[in-house]
Amino acid sequence: MGQNTPLRFLMLDYCEWTGAVFEYTKFRVDGLRIASTKTPHDLGMKDGDIIDANSSHSGG
Repeated sequence: MGQNTPLRFLMLDYCEWTGAVFEYTKFRVDGLRIASTKTPHDLGMKDGDIIDANSSHSGG
């Protein structure tokens, strides 16, 4: 993905691949929550950086 591509595309792909609900999934870099409008460049990310994802939605 490009340095100036909004992370939303990656986040949506992740949710589609895992079955997670986008609205209930939080994404973090270095422990800080990130907005889907941010780009890797905005966050100073480089190859190999990891984005953590976790869902607060519980089934029922």
